[in-house]
Amino acid sequence: MAKSLLGSSYEIKNLEEAKLIHGMCIDKNLLGDVILLQCAYCEYLLKQFNMDMYLPMITLLPPSLILSVEDCPSTPDEVNKIRNIPFHEALGLLIWL
Repeated sequence: MAKSLLGSSYEIKNLEEAKLIHGMCIDKNLLGDVILLQCAYCEYLLKQFNMDMYLPMITLLPPSLILSVEDCPSTPDEVNKIRNIPFHEALGLLIWL
C-alpha cells in the first residue's frame, strides 16, 4: 500500500528487499520478524578510532552504576593517557546505534 501511494507521487524503483541500511544489516528470522544487526556499523566505528585490532569482550555494567567526577582521571599520568582520545566524537557516533 505504501509503495503504491509513493509511486503515485514519485518515480520509484523496486530494488528488492534491503540488506544493508546506514551500516545496519537487515535480516528476517523464520517467523518473518525483521532483525537489525549493527555489527557492520560497530566495525566501522572501531576502524575509525583505530581499535579494530581488539577482540570483542562482554563487559556488562550493572544498571545501578552511577559515574561521578571522582571516576575521572585525577593523576597527571591518567590525564595524559586519555588526552588524545576523541571521546565526544565516539559518543556522538554511538548515539546513532
